[in-house]
Amino acid sequence: MSNIEAKHYYYIDVELKSRQIIGWGSDPKQTMQVNLPQGYHRIFLSKGQFNKFVKSLSTM
Repeated sequence: MSNIEAKHYYYIDVELKSRQIIGWGSDPKQTMQVNLPQGYHRIFLSKGQFNKFVKSLSTM
């Protein structure tokens, strides 16, 4: 087998009622599970969008 880096999903979790971000991160594609309570939504991002998001948080 070759040493291929595992593909990841990048995401932001949002509470719909307040429109606040409650979490973000990345998970390997093979182990991705979404079990959010009602009223929450997961938004998937590209790697570039996710990196821009994290960079903007670090400059605050």
